Amino acid sequence: MFEVRPVDTWTAVVENRVGGLRDLLAQLAQAGANLEVIVSRRGHDAKHGVLFVAPIVGDAQVAVAERIGLRRASSLHTLRVSGLDEPGVAYLLAHALAQEGLNVRGFSAATLGPRMVIYIAFDSAEDAARAMTRLRSPL
Repeated sequence: MFEVRPVDTWTAVVENRVGGLRDLLAQLAQAGANLEVIVSRRGHDAKHGVLFVAPIVGDAQVAVAERIGLRRASSLHTLRVSGLDEPGVAYLLAHALAQEGLNVRGFSAATLGPRMVIYIAFDSAEDAARAMTRLRSPL
């Protein structure tokens, strides 16, 4: 069994320069953000990148996030799936979602020791809700 819960993903355009990512993360850290997921990559042009982070919680963190240009992604509906890691667990999740007829927009997985955490994004809140129901059931 997995723990499955929705999370808000926050995103921003990041200037592609030395220290650009550091500067944003420093302000979030000062606001007390304990980010579980950070994805940063260069964008389509060489001048900018894109940043995805979660979670941002509480008024102070939200205020800082908005001040530095992060926005709650309204078109990205994300589930956080965690539990014991075992061989093939990512496949099992992806297979269950495919059987449910759900298209996955993004999939990011990591393990640390015996535990795993996977963030799965969908295009709609309805798809995320269906996925949550499916992933909370035995695979």
